[in-house]
Amino acid sequence: MAQWARSNKDILFVEVDDTTQMVLREIADQVTLLYEPHHVQKFLAGADPWVIAYAKAHQLSVVTMESWRHETVDKGKISGRIKVPNICQRFGVTWEDTFALLRKQGVVLR
Repeated sequence: MAQWARSNKDILFVEVDDTTQMVLREIADQVTLLYEPHHVQKFLAGADPWVIAYAKAHQLSVVTMESWRHETVDKGKISGRIKVPNICQRFGVTWEDTFALLRKQGVVLR
């Protein structure tokens, strides 16, 4: 896997551009306003907001193992962990789960 990653680094690792950074700021501002602070801190510390921002900036789709969930507001903030599909939906980024993509591509795991 490491060998494959090294030989495909050009498609796996991308340079962060100004548009992606601008979208990332929008995502950070939005989640800070809407979600509980401890969930915001964890979400923004990871790669997920960067992936979503890059997808939005370059009209790409996000593939995730997460599922969209109904969000509930508690004391003015959305409670619970911040989910990738929810943020994608909020920012108009198309997304699908990993298994749907595998089925669509005709991949059979044995």
